[in-house]
Amino acid sequence: MLDKKVLIIGAGGKTGNALVKLAVRRFKTVIIWDDKPGFTLPFEHENLQLAQKEHIESGSILEKIDFITLSPGVPLNKRIFRLARNADIPILSEIELCNKDLSRFKIIGITGTDGKSTVTSMLTHMLNHFADKPNCAIACGNFGLPFSQIVIELEDNPEKYSAIEYLVAELSSYQLELFRNVRLQIAMFLNLAPDHLDRYADMSEYGRAKWNILNGLRNNDLAIINSKLMPGQTDLFDSGTGHPLQFPLFHYEVIAVEAEHSRSKNVQLSADDFLLAKNETICHLNELKFRGKHNYINLLFVVEAFLRLFPNAEKDVIKNSISGFTGLPHRYEILANHKQITFINDSKATTCQALSTALQNSESQVYLFCGGKSKGEDYSLLRPVLEEKAPYIFLYGDNKEELRNAWQETGLIYSSSQTLDEAFAAALEKRQQEAQSDVLFLLSPASTSWDQYSSFEERGDHFRKLVNDFQNY
Repeated sequence: MLDKKVLIIGAGGKTGNALVKLAVRRFKTVIIWDDKPGFTLPFEHENLQLAQKEHIESGSILEKIDFITLSPGVPLNKRIFRLARNADIPILSEIELCNKDLSRFKIIGITGTDGKSTVTSMLTHMLNHFADKPNCAIACGNFGLPFSQIVIELEDNPEKYSAIEYLVAELSSYQLELFRNVRLQIAMFLNLAPDHLDRYADMSEYGRAKWNILNGLRNNDLAIINSKLMPGQTDLFDSGTGHPLQFPLFHYEVIAVEAEHSRSKNVQLSADDFLLAKNETICHLNELKFRGKHNYINLLFVVEAFLRLFPNAEKDVIKNSISGFTGLPHRYEILANHKQITFINDSKATTCQALSTALQNSESQVYLFCGGKSKGEDYSLLRPVLEEKAPYIFLYGDNKEELRNAWQETGLIYSSSQTLDEAFAAALEKRQQEAQSDVLFLLSPASTSWDQYSSFEERGDHFRKLVNDFQNY
C-alpha cells in the first residue's frame, strides 16, 4: 500500500464504485465525493472517508491529498480541477491509474460518436470465437468491465485471466480527455458528429478529445480511421478560433475506412452484398445475424482489426468467428413483428447522427418515437432525412417542444406527449386510422434518457414492455 492520499470525484456509479474499491487497496487515505443527492460511503473501510461539500467547493480539501482521480462522466471544467491544477496537484484518469496493472494485455481502443459499443462487442466476439485462441478477450472501458474492476479481479482471481490476451476498450470522449501514458496496439476512430455539446464548447473541443486516442499508438501500431476524418477531408475541427486541430503525425500505420464506398484496405462489401477480405469471399451479408448498413460499416473496422492481429486467418475462420454475433440490445434491435408491425428498439440512439442512420436503414413506413433530454444538438439538421423518409413522428419527453420547433415545418409531427406510453398509444391509433400494412415502429430518440429514465437501457426495456403488452393484448 502506498503512503498516498487520493481524492476520487464521481465515486458513484459502476466505474466510480470499482475505482473506490481499488483505491482502498492501493492508498493509505481515500477521500470520495459525488454530486448525486444523498451520496454516502458505498462501504465501510478504515482508509475511506466521505468529503464534505463545503471542502470540495472551497478547494480546502486539496490541502489533504496528493492527487485526484475521477470517473469518466465528471466534467474537467469543475472548479475543483482548476484549483488542483493551480496547486500542481496531479489529476489522473481511471485508465492511467490502472495502466501498469494492465500492461500485460494488448489493448485495442475504440472511439467515435456512434457504434462504439457495437464494434467493441463485435470484435470481442470475433476474438473469443477464434478457434486458435478461444476466450482470449474481454470488453472493457465505457462498455463492459471498468478498468479498475479488471485490476481487482486480476488480484482476486488471476486464473480467470490466464487465457486473456486482449482488452477491447470502448473509450468515450470523457475517458480520452486525460489519455496519457497508455499503450494501445490498435486505435479505431469510427466517426464524428455533434454530441455532448452540453459538455464541450464546440465540435473542435469535442473532436480534440476523440483524437487523443491516437496518443496511445507507437511505431508499428495501427490506426483504423473513418476516411472522412483524415487530413484534408474534414473541417469539423476548425472552430473559427484560429486554432484548428493539428492532425497527429502518423508514425504508425493508418488504414482509412471509406464508409460511403463500403471498403477499406483489406475488406470490402461487394455490390451484390458479399463480405470480402483480402479479395476472398467470406460470406453473404444475409448469412449474418445482424442488419443495417451502419453495422456492415462497423464490420469493416472489426475485420481490419482482426486481420491485423491474425494476418494469416483463413476465410472460414473469419466467417465462423463473426457468424454468431447477433448485435446488441437497444441498438436497432428488432423486437418483434406482430400484426404487420415491425418493432425496433434503438434506444441507444441519443444523437442526431444515430437517428439519421436508423432512418436510412428503415424501408417501411416509419412511426418514429423521439424525445428525452437534449444534448445541445441542432435538431433542425435532421430535416432533410426526415423529409426524405417521411416518418410519422410521435414526440414525448422533456425536449418535445424543442423538437417540435425544429421539425414543425416538415409537417410530419403527429402527436406530442409527455410519456412514451402516451406516444405509443397515439401511434397505434394513427396506424389503425391509416389501415397500413408492413409498417415499422422505431424508437430512436435522438436524446438522452435522463428526463424519465436512469439509462437508455431502462428506456429500451420500457419500449420492449410496451411491445410485449401489445402482443399479448
